[in-house]
Amino acid sequence: PAARPASPVAPEDVPAARGDADEALHARLAAIPGLDVAAGLAVVRGNLASYARILRLFAAGHGGDGARLRALLEAGDLVAAQLLAHGLKGVAGNLGAKSLANLATVLDAALRQGDAQAARPPLEQLADHLPLLIDQLNAALGTAGNSQIPYQHFRIN
Repeated sequence: PAARPASPVAPEDVPAARGDADEALHARLAAIPGLDVAAGLAVVRGNLASYARILRLFAAGHGGDGARLRALLEAGDLVAAQLLAHGLKGVAGNLGAKSLANLATVLDAALRQGDAQAARPPLEQLADHLPLLIDQLNAALGTAGNSQIPYQHFRIN
């Protein structure tokens, strides 16, 4: 039989390299203030790749939530604002974004009571906090400046 060409990466090196990359990603995520990586990983049964994918989806899909909430509040649509705040609260909680989840919880409660004045301070805090969190997530995930979610599917045999 003909000899197979040498692989540029020996198969035994792949798990070690992947482990190092996972450790580096975990460390970058753990350095984000207000992000409880252990809580987020618990939701995906410890699967860091799944957690990273969900964080990318969150960063890509929720960046405009602060502006949307402001616009809804200005328009007097407290019901739609409350639904958005409630959804953001749940997503943030599942991701382990505790600071954001706490702000969304306070905002959700104020909007649920129909109190636009009480909703303004937590809304401003949330609107200030959310873009910072998303910037930090994008930096940690290596998606900074990307407007679309990178999708890659690799199979290592």
